[in-house]
Amino acid sequence: MKVRVTESFALHAAADVLGLSSGVKVAVGPRVLSDQPPVMLGVQIGGGWEF
Repeated sequence: MKVRVTESFALHAAADVLGLSSGVKVAVGPRVLSDQPPVMLGVQIGGGWEF
C-alpha cells in the first residue's frame, strides 16, 4: 500500500502472514525454553522522498 503524504513524500506499508505445517517447541527435560506457534506475522513501514 502506498500513501502520498505530500507531492514529494510517500509512505509504503506491507504485511505478511505465513502459516506453517506445525509449531516448534524447544525443551530441555521438563522445562520449555521456546514455544513457537505455527503462524508468523510480519509488518513493514517505510517512507521516502521522490524527486
